[in-house]
Amino acid sequence: MEPMRRITAFVAILVGTIGPSLLLAGGEEPSQQPSAQERLNQVLDSEGGTTVYKDRKGNVESTINLPGGEQIITVQPPQGAGINLGPPFN
Repeated sequence: MEPMRRITAFVAILVGTIGPSLLLAGGEEPSQQPSAQERLNQVLDSEGGTTVYKDRKGNVESTINLPGGEQIITVQPPQGAGINLGPPFN
């Protein structure tokens, strides 16, 4: 009878700990995450109206709107196929 009590106690503890968490997890809806572009603009907008985007050609453009109405536009072309920077770091 002793092993049967241990098994029963183990199952009761297991159901008691796993059951409620599964019920709570089932009712949650996944939160809507902003895209990487939206998040980047959210972070950079507090830095004086900076907007960063990548066009269809692969150019990365950043536009900074200064308080006086002046704009600073910077365009970085995509890396060429001839540039070998070595293997990526892991």
